[in-house]
Amino acid sequence: MLATRPAVGLYATIIRCEPQVYAWAKNPTAKAILLKSSSERAFCSGGDVKALALALAEDPASQLPAQALAAEYSLLLALRSSPLPTIAGHLHALGGARS
Repeated sequence: MLATRPAVGLYATIIRCEPQVYAWAKNPTAKAILLKSSSERAFCSGGDVKALALALAEDPASQLPAQALAAEYSLLLALRSSPLPTIAGHLHALGGARS
């Protein structure tokens, strides 16, 4: 899976990735899940903090932060529960906590 900062938003991409992880787990030819960034910077599975801050500034009752966190944790659960090993270079998750 190649991660590129998407124009549609990080969380839309996270939501699309979760079903793919489950599909790979059922694919007998898949041997591993490789997470890679399209840039030289570290791949970050954590939140797009700027997008969340802007959403809350626009609407303090915005559900985006809760929805985004739920989507991120669902993807991490899919990766964790997969029988395939996950390989990630320079991975940072959950607010930059090094994994």
